[in-house]
Amino acid sequence: MKYIVTAFTLSLLMFSCQRETTYTSLNTNDFKDVIENLEVQLLDVRTIDEFNSGHISDAEFIDLSDSLFIEKADSMFNKKQTIAVYCRTGRRSKKAADLLIKHGFKVIELDSGITNWIEKDFPIVEQK
Repeated sequence: MKYIVTAFTLSLLMFSCQRETTYTSLNTNDFKDVIENLEVQLLDVRTIDEFNSGHISDAEFIDLSDSLFIEKADSMFNKKQTIAVYCRTGRRSKKAADLLIKHGFKVIELDSGITNWIEKDFPIVEQK
């Protein structure tokens, strides 16, 4: 079953990447599967305090409210590789995904945010 989900998710990614006008929202299980099994760049767009309170391992941080959000994304990420973006509940990550797509990035987004990730007892990293 996991392979079917992965194959389906990959088809969605390939379809959305070919059009490059939209992003793909994934549920928590599919998002976890993608970031564990594909080469993606992981981006947390919450505030620094939220990020430090717990984030997904290997996530980079850019606060969506930062006026230099796109400039920072341009300098940190490769446009040829998909960015997997998330926030607390999914609202900011959708806004970030729209911005990133408009600037030539390929994007998938965690629909329900890290809140649902934590509810499922998936691992997070806390800053000390």
